[in-house]
Amino acid sequence: MLQQIFLHFHGVGPKTEQKLWEHGIRDWNQLEQAWRNRMLLERCTNNLGRGRAAEIQG
Repeated sequence: MLQQIFLHFHGVGPKTEQKLWEHGIRDWNQLEQAWRNRMLLERCTNNLGRGRAAEIQG
């Protein structure tokens, strides 16, 4: 199975795939980890914006 190709994902074209590679995302596992990190960062940012810093530590 091709795990270094992202073109089959909806919305991913050659330019986006190239950007992923340039940012060190070389396979599906790295893409999943990057996505989880982004979701965590967004949650932390939202909680800080609402003055809920205690939730970030948990």
